[in-house]
Amino acid sequence: MAENPITVTTLPDNTCYPPTVQALINLVAEYSRVEIAGSAAEYRISDEALPADALSELWFNITDQGLPTAVRLYLNGEWKEFAQLNQGDMVLVATTSLIVSPWGEAGFTYAFGDTGLPTYAPPVSPTPPDGLKYKRYVGFWTSKS
Repeated sequence: MAENPITVTTLPDNTCYPPTVQALINLVAEYSRVEIAGSAAEYRISDEALPADALSELWFNITDQGLPTAVRLYLNGEWKEFAQLNQGDMVLVATTSLIVSPWGEAGFTYAFGDTGLPTYAPPVSPTPPDGLKYKRYVGFWTSKS
């Protein structure tokens, strides 16, 4: 397993301990870098779309409430999302369950904001057992139609 050291720059004098977890994450993000394969890579923790000039950054995407949604890296001309699931993997849930990002369902097309990723329309699922429905892993999507 590869080791990727995190390098922390010098914090300004009189830096206080942040009052919230998100403020702590922001502080860490601002003053550290991750070395991957011998080259420095910055990372960003943000609920905003990644700027076009930030393609060398590791992007920790969060909601506006600070909840993590996706980790992405721009590689070979496209954004890659780190996930233990593959797009299209499905699980059974109760029919009353809400299906929210990063999950989706057949009959909708999902878009991924400013990432440049192509839209994705999950295939039709098999007929589920009574009281259950399928949800499919889509990846962190920003809209569905």
